[in-house]
Amino acid sequence: MLFYRICQGWATWVGHTLTANQDSLQEGCNRLRAIISDLPVNQQMADLLVKLLMRMEKKLITGGVDDSNGIVGRLAGEIVNVLEEFAQIDPACIDAFKPLCKKEYCFGWEDSLVCIYDERGYQNTRRNKKFIDSKTADLIIEKMYDALGHDIVTQFTKHGSSAKDMIRFMPVSKTCQDARKKRGLTIKQIAASIKVPQYRLKDIEENSFNRIIRNILERYVEFLDLKEWFNEWIKNNQDVYKLLDKEKV
Repeated sequence: MLFYRICQGWATWVGHTLTANQDSLQEGCNRLRAIISDLPVNQQMADLLVKLLMRMEKKLITGGVDDSNGIVGRLAGEIVNVLEEFAQIDPACIDAFKPLCKKEYCFGWEDSLVCIYDERGYQNTRRNKKFIDSKTADLIIEKMYDALGHDIVTQFTKHGSSAKDMIRFMPVSKTCQDARKKRGLTIKQIAASIKVPQYRLKDIEENSFNRIIRNILERYVEFLDLKEWFNEWIKNNQDVYKLLDKEKV
């Protein structure tokens, strides 16, 4: 019954838009607004609203509708607000936003919903994975581009390092640093014990990826009793591990 009311409201609105009359537009939008305000919060209703939003934009683009008074635009904004509230109340509703992703829209109504969907995907990926794999690194880099801009992010590659490789190696740097501090040891003490230059251990902890030496890293990991954890990281990041310099000290 509820679905029928929505479809009926939509059909009424579409019929009126064909006249390109502002009064008719207002009437159709008001009918839809009244229906939307009564919707229960669940994924099915979120899916219907997303489809409605997409159809509204398509109608404006292809149907020659005059929305110079912003009647349809205001309704679209209200629908987006409702969907944002749906996402807060029931996160399962975010799944309905997927069709809005990877598409180009003329009016930008959907931008906030796409951000919500992307952010949820990013958080889930981080939460469900023990290590940062290639896919997760891509998501992180995309967030960095959005937040910092291309010029800043590309500084990672200035000295031959790949931002993606550095991000994937980051858990190793952090785990080594945490393990050392937990033991109450300094880099100087460990460097003397395993007979390597201090700056090489600093390179590891500071994630200076293009300067990290593989055999020194393995000695450091073994000293910190992280061999089992590190082997698991290698299994998930073989391509990154192979990029580490083998010989040079």
